[in-house]
Amino acid sequence: MLIVKVKYDADVWDNNAVNTGGNHGVYLIPANGNFSPVTDGPSSPFPGTGNVTAWTDLTTPSSVFSDGSYLGCAVTGISYDGSTTSPPASTSSPLITARLPRS
Repeated sequence: MLIVKVKYDADVWDNNAVNTGGNHGVYLIPANGNFSPVTDGPSSPFPGTGNVTAWTDLTTPSSVFSDGSYLGCAVTGISYDGSTTSPPASTSSPLITARLPRS
């Protein structure tokens, strides 16, 4: 299972600059926590070869925002039976969330 983190900034998206520069707006969350451009394929998806079955504010890698605030969405119970990855039966919050800019 792939988990993708999206950071929305209207100016960046309107100017088609989402993944330019050092602060990408869309990126894969690797289960192995290796955020380098060269990743280990089998350990990158969840649960991967490391059997990483959860992605929360307290796991490594975590769902914490770059400013240190918590997403508050836990994805747990990710499993793989050798041929099929099963998504979790439930999460603590909706998988699709919107985070509005602070005023």
